Amino acid sequence: MKILKLKYFIIIVIAGFTAYHSVYFRQLDEVQQQQRLQDFDAGQFAKEFWNETLLSQKENAPDIVDLLSRLKSDFDRAAKQYGHTLGVSNVHAFLVKGSGTIADITDENVIVQLPNNTQVEIATRYIFGNAIRDASSQLDVSDFPSTMEFNTISNALNSIVKNRVVSPFLERAQVGQKIDFFAATEIDSSEKAPNRLRLIPIQIEMQN
Repeated sequence: MKILKLKYFIIIVIAGFTAYHSVYFRQLDEVQQQQRLQDFDAGQFAKEFWNETLLSQKENAPDIVDLLSRLKSDFDRAAKQYGHTLGVSNVHAFLVKGSGTIADITDENVIVQLPNNTQVEIATRYIFGNAIRDASSQLDVSDFPSTMEFNTISNALNSIVKNRVVSPFLERAQVGQKIDFFAATEIDSSEKAPNRLRLIPIQIEMQN
């Protein structure tokens, strides 16, 4: 009986020891992950990525009118050629460029009419999501120590959009003004051909 009790006691001690150190190492891992996040300057990374990589992708971005036509004709083929997805996802992110005329200015978007009379929305108030990060296809979660760092990049890129792109654009935007734009957008494969694309602007230029 004493041997049995001793056996149970040893089992309990080992279980307690294992549980304690499991919690300890989990907490240590969380602390280290938080430290890495604090050391990672998402804002600086986003600025360098914006200036050195993102803007140069405008040259190879498809014209939005042509892309819309291709998506309508064969969505899967166009999405595979021009779109990018992160992991297993139904959402395809695209970089696009184009020109159009400002048709309306609302509290949340600037409505732009394209040469084919299709309208798109350039987001000006609610700038969120991963459209720019994912559409660029230049950033992968495996290149970063944690998903937390990877996700902070989107927030930093969206902040650049608000401050560097949207604010000066709204100061000059007027109905009837012709513009050239470079932007990112997301399309869910279940929708395939949404009635009106929502664009996150990367660059907007007023035509003379």
